[in-house]
Amino acid sequence: MSESTSLDYQLLLQSGVIGDKDNWSGVADSVKRKKIQNRINQRSHRKLVAIYKRSCDVSSCVNICLVGARQRQKPSPSALDPSTAVSTPAHLNATSVPALISAVLNHEIDLKMLIDKVSILQLHSWDNQAIIRVFETIVSHDRRTGMVRFNMLSSLSQFNFSRALMLNADVFGLSADHMHDDACSLFVVAGPWPHSINLNTETLPDGLRPTRLQYRTEHHPWIDLLPVAQLRNNILERSVDSYDEEGLCRAFTGRGHGQGPGVIVWREPWDPSGWEVTAEFARSWGWVISGCFDLFRSTNMWRSQRGERPLFRSQ
Repeated sequence: MSESTSLDYQLLLQSGVIGDKDNWSGVADSVKRKKIQNRINQRSHRKLVAIYKRSCDVSSCVNICLVGARQRQKPSPSALDPSTAVSTPAHLNATSVPALISAVLNHEIDLKMLIDKVSILQLHSWDNQAIIRVFETIVSHDRRTGMVRFNMLSSLSQFNFSRALMLNADVFGLSADHMHDDACSLFVVAGPWPHSINLNTETLPDGLRPTRLQYRTEHHPWIDLLPVAQLRNNILERSVDSYDEEGLCRAFTGRGHGQGPGVIVWREPWDPSGWEVTAEFARSWGWVISGCFDLFRSTNMWRSQRGERPLFRSQ
């Protein structure tokens, strides 16, 4: 199995698209292979029916959001490739969901471009919830049919990283009010804060405990959500005007076409040992991970589990 294929399969396992016993690749016996596919189809059909029976309240999925911190431009009102004839509404509603599902299945709308519209700045918006519901349904459809699409793998990794950041935001008790475009980290802004805010370093996970630089340097809260202290310091030591902040956000999450994920999260999002940086990110953003030796070790460990060569030399 190639490096990219093994990573894709591991992502699918973790995301629940397939299970350990659902891999029919390499099964020579056509009867056994068909039995596996039938099992997937039956299980997925039941889940798909359950999704369609849900009410429009999908608040349980709101935490799956895109890292859009400090976006300097509002997202485009259309998530559709300009070459296609179907447009995505600027504001979605209940009737938009079936139409969007149909458009994605008919290849009229690119799923990845649709998911790129999910914004951290509007956590509880109907737009976010509708897009997530579309994604859920497409995943279930692909389970039922046994289909694995390329842009689904990219979207899964994007959701993985985005979910990690949002769960870390929950650890701090941050809401959309604390993550708007001009927001400043609570570590450098005087309170008092609501009881829901957690800045107590004794109760924060080790990976999220602030560094001295976080207390002294004004910055957007999205940086506080990264569970690698040296990585946070590397970003804070740079003037915000000296690098493309939006480009860094896109590189982390894999947002946009032709970009793979910059970081893959395999464990609890606040546990740095569960973070893996990709070769593409290391090449393009080397200064961001400079001196992040724990991240180097965790990256090599996850690659080793897939039978891949280390990305970094042993320290």
